Amino acid sequence: MALFTESLLLDLLGIVTALVAVVYAYCKWAYQYWQRRGIPYLEPLIPLGTFQNPLKRTVSIGDDVTRMYRAIKSKGWKHGGAYSMTIPTWIVVNLDLVKHVMTKDFNHFVDRGTYTNEKDDPLTCHLSAVGGKKWRNLRIKLSPTFTSGKLKSMFQTVIDCGLVLEKYIKENISSKQAVDIKDLLGSFSTDVIGSCAFGLECNSFVEPDSPFRKYGKKIVKRNFLENLKFSFCVTYPDIARALKLRFFNKEISDFFMKVVEDTVNYRERNKYVRRDFLQLLIDIKNNKEAQDNGYEGMYTCTDPKYFEFSVNNNSLSYPKK
Repeated sequence: MALFTESLLLDLLGIVTALVAVVYAYCKWAYQYWQRRGIPYLEPLIPLGTFQNPLKRTVSIGDDVTRMYRAIKSKGWKHGGAYSMTIPTWIVVNLDLVKHVMTKDFNHFVDRGTYTNEKDDPLTCHLSAVGGKKWRNLRIKLSPTFTSGKLKSMFQTVIDCGLVLEKYIKENISSKQAVDIKDLLGSFSTDVIGSCAFGLECNSFVEPDSPFRKYGKKIVKRNFLENLKFSFCVTYPDIARALKLRFFNKEISDFFMKVVEDTVNYRERNKYVRRDFLQLLIDIKNNKEAQDNGYEGMYTCTDPKYFEFSVNNNSLSYPKK
């Protein structure tokens, strides 16, 4: 049944055309963000911004940022604006400005701008993603676990995994045999992470299809729909949280959550102590003072107000509140 004309096809065509026009108009307005603030910027491409198409990515995000950094530096700018889809991104080149961001004005730049969903997708809420008070609390609690002494205590575990790798190469790989080095070192990395972080013997060389190895591969591989969802979550995090979207597949998330939960329960129930990262986290968990400091507060850098600043003589200034 037609809505506006006598033809359903014409109605659909009109609706699609209107939606495209609205999206185009919104992108044109959003891409004037840096221009309105008098900050030089790289020219964006509607609707992708200045980043590579996330659905057809051929380089890592790090390489993509490096490309934009070099483009800004080649123009002689001390800093410049970019766009991740329609989200403004500030890229700093001048070292004096970097010092301001990392030290003097760090309280204005504590948020990560990445998608987090503590309730529906807890794996997204790691130290490199959360921001605000949540990040400060976690950093204070986790900093003691990365001291040289604590890391040295796990060194023997890494050596043991290296000996397994060495044995596998000697017994299974000849000098003239082609080797998939990515898969080989992937198995080694899985053993190291499983042993140091989770306190588990993954045996990836003996069991290449072990659950830990299988889900470890899945967590870094995404299909077209997953890439689309990933881009939507990063660009519109508030809407994504309202829709309860997940970065990670529920099956993957449930597996790693259960591994940690079962391992923690076993150690606490049997008073078992092992020199690994998980044990350090268990010690923090059972520290009443750490609990009293709280894990409340969840903030992400999705609000353009974080970019309300001006740059003068290699220093930053902010509007009065």
